[in-house]
Amino acid sequence: NIEVSAKPPTIDAVKDFILNQESGDATATEIANATGLDRTRISKMLNNSGQFIQTRKVKASVYYGVKEGRSELIPDI
Repeated sequence: NIEVSAKPPTIDAVKDFILNQESGDATATEIANATGLDRTRISKMLNNSGQFIQTRKVKASVYYGVKEGRSELIPDI
């Protein structure tokens, strides 16, 4: 018997957070602060999963977006 967790898997929680941002991207630190997940684990996931893309860099902060979700985001004009 496999128990169903009430929490979504980490990668889904990260995707949901990013896709719910007005800018469509976020840093590992922002994601960690909002979700309570480990920042180092999130950073490794953002860099290695292939499901995220670096969108911009502001000083030392690197922002990531969701590859599959980017076409769904329509900027306000």
